Amino acid sequence: VVAHESGIGTVEGQTVRAPGTLRAFPAVHADQGPGIAPAVEEQDGLVPPLEIIPHGFQGMLSDKIAVLGFIQGSNCMDRIIHQVNAILENNITLTEQWTPIARESYAPYQGTFDGNKKSISELQISSTSTKPQGFFGVLGSGATVKNLTVKGNISSSYYAGGIAGYIDGATIEYCINEINITNNSAGKHTGGIAGYISSTQSPITGCVNFGAITGIDYVGGILGGSYTTNGATVDKCINLGAITTVEGGTGYSGGIYGYPATTNDIITNCLNLGSISSPTNKSAGIAWNNGVNMVIRYCLSVGDMTNTPEDRQPLAYWIQTADDSLNYYDSEKISSTSSSIEGTGRSTSDLKVANAWDTSWT
Repeated sequence: VVAHESGIGTVEGQTVRAPGTLRAFPAVHADQGPGIAPAVEEQDGLVPPLEIIPHGFQGMLSDKIAVLGFIQGSNCMDRIIHQVNAILENNITLTEQWTPIARESYAPYQGTFDGNKKSISELQISSTSTKPQGFFGVLGSGATVKNLTVKGNISSSYYAGGIAGYIDGATIEYCINEINITNNSAGKHTGGIAGYISSTQSPITGCVNFGAITGIDYVGGILGGSYTTNGATVDKCINLGAITTVEGGTGYSGGIYGYPATTNDIITNCLNLGSISSPTNKSAGIAWNNGVNMVIRYCLSVGDMTNTPEDRQPLAYWIQTADDSLNYYDSEKISSTSSSIEGTGRSTSDLKVANAWDTSWT
C-alpha cells in the first residue's frame, strides 16, 4: 500500500506509520495479480494509485505499514465491497480516534478477519454521525470475524457494538469486548458484541462481553437487537458487563439480547453475570422480547437487577417457546412481582453446586 508518514498507533510498543488515508483493496483485476490500480474518482477528488490486493489475499497483519493500512483504510473506498481476508499477528494499541472499517451499508466488509487471539486496545470513538460504530461499522454477507479482543470506549448516536455496529449475514465467533459503550440516541440498538442484526441470519457464537453497555433503548450485553425473519442466533455467550438504560425511551434491555423483534430468534447456552439497571420494567436477565416466537434454552442469569422496577423479568419476557425447565435465574438476587415469569428460580447456594439443580445441563 502506498503510504504517507502518519503515525496512528503502536504495535507492541512500536509506532506504526501508515497512510493518512489508509485503504485495502478487494478483488480488483484479480486475474492480473498484485499490481498498481489506476486512480479512482471520489467525491472529493482523486484517490492516488494503490497496490492491488488480489482476490483471496490472506494478509498477515503485523508491525508493517500494511497493518493499519488494512485496519483503518477501507473507508476511503466505501463504494468497494471489501472481501480481503486478514490475520492479526500482534497486539495493537491505537493512539488516535478510530473510524470503523466499512462504515457504509452499501459497502460492508465481507472477508474473514481472524484476530488470532490478539487484541486492539485504546479504540476510541466519539461520534454523533448516523453511521454504525464499532471496530467494524458494517459486516455484510459472508463476513466472519473471529478470535479478536477489542478494548476502549465508544460514544455513539447510532447502532453501536464492540465488534460491529451493524451486521447482515455475517458471523462473529470467539470474540471478546472490553469496550465501554454509550449510545446517546433513542431508538438505536447497542450491544457489547454487535449493535443490530438486519434482515439476514447472523450467528454470534462463543463471545464474551466485559464492557459497560449504556443506552436509551435496545441494550444488550451481547446483541442490542434485530429485525430479521430468519432469526438471530446467540450461542455459548457470556455477559459480565453492567447493562444500563437511561431515561428518554422505552428502556428495552437484556443481559444477553436487548430486544428480539422478529420471529425465530434462538438463544442457547448463555450466561449473564452482569448487573442490569433500568428506569422501566422492560428489562430481563437474558432477553426482553416483543412477543414473537423465540427459543431460549440452557440459559442462566445471576446478575443483580435491584436497580430495576419490581415487576422486572428475571430471565425473559413473553418467550413463546422458552422451556422453563431448562432456564434458570438466581432467585435470591433477582426477585419479581410480575405475574408472568419465564424460567425457574434457584437459590444462590444451589446454583453453586454443579448439576445439583439440573442434571440435563452439561
